[in-house]
Amino acid sequence: MPINLSEDVATVRANLFGILTDTEVAALLGVSVYTLREWRMLRSGPDYTKAGKAVFYEIDAIKRWLAANTVTTSSPAEAA
Repeated sequence: MPINLSEDVATVRANLFGILTDTEVAALLGVSVYTLREWRMLRSGPDYTKAGKAVFYEIDAIKRWLAANTVTTSSPAEAA
């Protein structure tokens, strides 16, 4: 059975180090890699780490960013 090395590396990286690439994060969040780059330039997206030119996102940093950007809506009964 052939081994998909890139898939195995991604799995190890996520499970062992708790980090994802910008491509993986873009897919999870449903945005483009370009949008993540824009957010980095504007300092408005999740915290990230650079290793040379490579960009990584800690899974916990993504969770914190999502929690900080949660919008709570009120139900019509509460608004009355």
